[in-house]
Amino acid sequence: SFNRIKVLFGDLGGGSSDYIGEPVSISAHSLQAANLASKYFYSRNEPLDEEMVLASLLHDIGHMIGIEAGCKEEFQMENCGISNHEKIGAEFASKLGFSLRVADLIQNHVS
Repeated sequence: SFNRIKVLFGDLGGGSSDYIGEPVSISAHSLQAANLASKYFYSRNEPLDEEMVLASLLHDIGHMIGIEAGCKEEFQMENCGISNHEKIGAEFASKLGFSLRVADLIQNHVS
C-alpha cells in the first residue's frame, strides 16, 4: 500500500505546479493539509490524532487516481479536479486496509 501511495504522490501528485487553480502541486497541497492537522493538535497540547493527520494527507488522493486513470472530461469538476474524488479516495483507502474512520474522513472532507 505504501508503494501505491508513493507512486500516486510521486508520479501524479507532484508533476504539476497548478492544482485546481492554486500554484501548488496535489502532493504539496496534501502535505500542507497534513501539516496543518498536526499543528492543530500540537497548538492545543492535545494528543496527535494520527488518523486525522493520515486522512488529511490522503484527502485528495481520488484526484490522483482519476488523473492516473485518464479521467475523461465528463468526470471532471469545473476546474476543480475529479468529480467524486472524495468517494474514489475513500474506496481506495478502504481497499488498502486503512481504518473506517480514515475512509470516512476522506469521504466527507468535501461536505
